[in-house]
Amino acid sequence: MTSSLDAALAVLGRFCLSAIFFVSGFRKFEDPAGVATRISEAVAQAAWAPEALAVGVRQAAPLLAWSAIGFELVGAFCLVTGFKKEFGAALLIAFLVPTTLLFHPPQDPAQLTQFLKNLGLIGGLLLVVASVGRSEKA
Repeated sequence: MTSSLDAALAVLGRFCLSAIFFVSGFRKFEDPAGVATRISEAVAQAAWAPEALAVGVRQAAPLLAWSAIGFELVGAFCLVTGFKKEFGAALLIAFLVPTTLLFHPPQDPAQLTQFLKNLGLIGGLLLVVASVGRSEKA
């Protein structure tokens, strides 16, 4: 492929990857208290989470909610604009790993598809991180 086509496909790919994070981040921004509540409830219900973790998360839930919003929106912005795209992809991976483990456990048949979707997103974001040093002119 030509380098201009490669660059255009990279921009399109980053746009597609970032779309879900923009939508999710803005939805969380509309109700950060609700996000904090969902985080606390999810940790309290997680069979693998010790009680001390649940207590700590409950206390830090508002900060965690705002962090999730920031990671999603800043990460998506960096990804879609290409400005510090590797940093943006790393932020989104840092958001996705605990989110996936907490909200989409693979042993739950009802959550397996969401777990695999997030795994695919992590894979796409890892490809962006791996593109460090490659030139892109779009």
